[in-house]
Amino acid sequence: MPTRYKAADKRTGVAVRRASAEFQNLRLRFRPDHLNVVLLKKYTKAMYARLEKADREMMIAIAMATYDDLDREGAAEVVDGVLSAYDPVTGYVYHREVIRKRDRLVESMAAAQDRAAMQEAISRAQRLWVAQMKQFADEVVDAAMIKSYRDAGIGRVRWVTVPDAKRCTRCAELDGEEFSIDDIPSKPHRHCRCYVVPVE
Repeated sequence: MPTRYKAADKRTGVAVRRASAEFQNLRLRFRPDHLNVVLLKKYTKAMYARLEKADREMMIAIAMATYDDLDREGAAEVVDGVLSAYDPVTGYVYHREVIRKRDRLVESMAAAQDRAAMQEAISRAQRLWVAQMKQFADEVVDAAMIKSYRDAGIGRVRWVTVPDAKRCTRCAELDGEEFSIDDIPSKPHRHCRCYVVPVE
């Protein structure tokens, strides 16, 4: 696996721990027998805003680590481009999905009949948040690397398939294929660690 993904994994590991603390605080704060939905909505709105802001900062650091010549402003531009665009791999826009995930959590907690159901709703929301965060961290790595190629004047790239357990048939088919820098296919599945290299 390329070192740029490993560096992103280290940063997402820290972010996972931060998200775990946020969701744990939510577990401790609200109980089904004393649930105030207005307070729950206000709390989760603030919590998801904190998570989103922290993840954006993490992704800016990932973009800068991936492309050494990228300053903070350029990294923020790369990250904001990834987070505001429709992603064909996930099937949604990051910013819009944050709101949907937050609202689904509130609905699930409000509908919970007992503590176990509420805990499961929070655990599910946490798993979904972490999966989204990791997926978009990978997307930022790819976007920063492609920007570095464009800035270097590279016009063609070759797809390199990583021979791991996540490799699918489509990944295997793409291995070694060359593409214009403007026509690189989307990743075929979530958490795909295939990458492109410049064609000399």
